[in-house]
Amino acid sequence: MVERAGCVLRAAVRLRRVMPSIRHLYEARLAIEVACARAAAERVTDQDLIALRRLLYIIESSTDPEAAADAEVDLHLGIARAADNPILVALLTSLAGTIRHAVHRPAGADSPRALARLVDALEAREPDTAARVMEDHLHTSIEQLFAASARAWR
Repeated sequence: MVERAGCVLRAAVRLRRVMPSIRHLYEARLAIEVACARAAAERVTDQDLIALRRLLYIIESSTDPEAAADAEVDLHLGIARAADNPILVALLTSLAGTIRHAVHRPAGADSPRALARLVDALEAREPDTAARVMEDHLHTSIEQLFAASARAWR
């Protein structure tokens, strides 16, 4: 019993160290990806939309969580490319590996629906809507990640 309590305590200390890093990642993502969504809604091409819809289909239909997570990261990178700003693409690409490790889909996650709304806003060329949907999606993602982590440590 004492050994298990010590293990739980060490895990809780590690969690406290990791969570600020995840928070920092999401703060950076908010700054970069909201700007990407806004710009993409103004500059997206038909070819960009076809590629984003293909990725969205994989996210929505895949029974393989790893394939869905990879497609989700690719969709976020695709939105950055659609923004047609190489600096934003480079910034998000530099975070892609870290983002991939943070992409978890807890049961009931709203990510596929949010991403569908985002692609719809891009297709409608609605920058304010695209930015708001991206911001909401990222806030929801971090809340779900923290909640899932908290449940795992109970």
